[in-house]
Amino acid sequence: MDAVLLPLPKGQKRPLLKGWQKFTVEKMRDLGYLKKLNIGGNIGVLLGSPSGGLCSIDFDDDEQLERFLSLNPKLSESLRSKGKRGGNVWVKVDGEYPASCPIKTIEGNPVGEWRATGNQTVISGVHPEGMSYQITQEAPPTTLPFDAIIWPEDLVLPWKREKAKPGNAADAELRERFGDPVVFGLRKGGRFIKAVNQGYWAGLYPACSIAVATRKH
Repeated sequence: MDAVLLPLPKGQKRPLLKGWQKFTVEKMRDLGYLKKLNIGGNIGVLLGSPSGGLCSIDFDDDEQLERFLSLNPKLSESLRSKGKRGGNVWVKVDGEYPASCPIKTIEGNPVGEWRATGNQTVISGVHPEGMSYQITQEAPPTTLPFDAIIWPEDLVLPWKREKAKPGNAADAELRERFGDPVVFGLRKGGRFIKAVNQGYWAGLYPACSIAVATRKH
């Protein structure tokens, strides 16, 4: 009763009820609302603060999911669910956590999504492509601080982007356009390697030239 469930049309991923993002656990004490969860449609879980910090990490494929679980033994014991492929790892975060955001590799390939406040994840019903949603591991969601989650090194994590330091606007702009000066790549065989981000350093030269010219004047 400390998580907010959402009624969805069968075979769909989005709730139709207006203002669902602002629902609270009080909805779960409303008998009329509970009846809407028992009409054979899909059921979603409202994430983040309305459900006491319950969040989910959505992975697009099985390989990325297994790689993440190998780094996080505690989360490998947590509730997991699945639609078509990959799966959702459910976690109850103790403390602060970032806003919902996509997760990609440094090459820009999509990996999945961190889902939190203002978002929801379907946990029961029928996927839009016809298969049923499954509980692949029946267990309580693991509770832990967000900072305790370990992420593969080749992922771009939006919440870890460095904030621009005073007087360092050029560096901030270069990082926004090209990424970090040094990046991690995944070589065949699964070994991580460091690599120079050529785009960043190519952009740095004209930026420095402009800065020098400006100071001369």
